[in-house]
Amino acid sequence: MPIENPALVVVSDTGRVAFAFKPHSDGFDVIDILLVESMEFGGNGHHRNGNKARKPRR
Repeated sequence: MPIENPALVVVSDTGRVAFAFKPHSDGFDVIDILLVESMEFGGNGHHRNGNKARKPRR
């Protein structure tokens, strides 16, 4: 399940369950953290030259 924006993920206080909200809708996925085997991360929003954060588009 790809997550487009990490700000749309909330982990419960116990750390057992996470909720991944789907952008532009009221939908969400419930993730049982104990069942997660691995995670794959894409780009981190930084430029390769100097690790400067990207400026938001206007």
